[in-house]
Amino acid sequence: MSGKILKSHFFAGQKRGLLQGRDTNPFGIVLDIDGVLVRGRNLLPRVREAFKLILDEKGNFKIPTVFLTNGTNSTQKEKAEKLGEQLGFRIPPENMLMAQSPLRMFQSLHDKQVLAVGQKNAKKIANSVGFRKVTKIEQLTKWFSHLDCTDFSRKIDDSKENARARANFKPIEAILLLGEPLKWESSLQLIFDCLYTHGKMDSLCTISKTQVPIIACNVDLVWMADVESRIPRIGHGVFIHSLETIYEKMTGKHLQYTAVLGKPTEISYLQAAHKIQRIAKGMGMKDVKNMYVIGYADDKSLLRTPEILTRAAKRHTIRDENVSGSVIVAKWLLNENFNKFNNDNDYAPQNPGQHQSVFIHVNQKNMLSDAQSRQHSMEISTQTT
Repeated sequence: MSGKILKSHFFAGQKRGLLQGRDTNPFGIVLDIDGVLVRGRNLLPRVREAFKLILDEKGNFKIPTVFLTNGTNSTQKEKAEKLGEQLGFRIPPENMLMAQSPLRMFQSLHDKQVLAVGQKNAKKIANSVGFRKVTKIEQLTKWFSHLDCTDFSRKIDDSKENARARANFKPIEAILLLGEPLKWESSLQLIFDCLYTHGKMDSLCTISKTQVPIIACNVDLVWMADVESRIPRIGHGVFIHSLETIYEKMTGKHLQYTAVLGKPTEISYLQAAHKIQRIAKGMGMKDVKNMYVIGYADDKSLLRTPEILTRAAKRHTIRDENVSGSVIVAKWLLNENFNKFNNDNDYAPQNPGQHQSVFIHVNQKNMLSDAQSRQHSMEISTQTT
């Protein structure tokens, strides 16, 4: 992908008068980041030049713009600052939408004791989206070191401090899968223990009909690293699939999710559309009727977006799509339902932990071919419980 393609196929609308004024067919832009603007740590060619078309002389957006990424390794504010440094202009944090951003909507879980699984900053990220009682997977591994039998060389002495932590341990009431952890084998064991003991960790309990609520962010099977690496890296989706397989083999049941967030789920796209409307309102624009979602052509989830949204909410109607080189532009018409949203919670799932099960299935054949084309093949199906 290059800024040249992005410029010629989307911003050609400038010639048709789309960018001439705020009163002419207001529209919003939702931009993917990886593969469209950057690759790894490298900014792709001519991206800065393309952005000049939608920025004023002070570096502010003339068009309501939201950046959408499945990344979960930083907070919304940190990602906005980092991308802004790469692009050369300030990006307000409210214009950034991470895979974990919709977690703000799950207010009924914010005061629960939650287990955060991800990289070293998982607790910080969970705190940033409203969770106040957070335990990291690394803390469980330390406190319950006798449960981690995957590598005895990593076992630590059971100190009095760890004994006190176990004595004062409060059962886990929800699990947040924010991203792939550093030590998969230990994390898989401890997460399963948490699910199997209903959050008590070291105490067997009667198998309950209810399951500890679990939310997964970012279901990408693979992702592309820096330009120098042409082989896809396995991602969080593979970790999730591993957990599902273990859980099903050990219990005979499907792992049920409170929600799955990030592309290509409906919640993330609905939040992006809502952000566009709020930004437009702050810019003094009329209601935005059209939204352009820009991703790279191999990202089949983009083409599935209208299917997902139509099936779940019937709020979007696909108007057209244009594929060229490595860029795909899809346009949707936003109907009047979006104007009824006052805040994020207006479209939050009701009764988290009870309303929905989301099962993730992997098509292995497509996964192998898609790995060569830099795209996952994860399909998400929903089933009301």
